[in-house]
Amino acid sequence: EYCEKLVRDTDGKKSGFDWLPMSRLELHFYNIRHLQHHIGQLTERLHESGIKGIEWEDTVDQHNIG
Repeated sequence: EYCEKLVRDTDGKKSGFDWLPMSRLELHFYNIRHLQHHIGQLTERLHESGIKGIEWEDTVDQHNIG
C-alpha cells in the first residue's frame, strides 16, 4: 500500500534531487542499496582489523514453527 501510494503520488515526478533523476520509490530502493554498500565496506574493514563477528544465539523455538 505504501509503495503503491509512492508510485501513484510521484508518477512522473522526480526524487527531489537534480542529480538523481528517479521517482521517490526508486530513491528509497537506491538508498537501501547504497546503505548495503557502505555496510559491506565497514564489515570488510572490521574483518581486516581482526574483528570477525559475534556469536548469534538462536532464540526461535524450532518446535513451535508452522
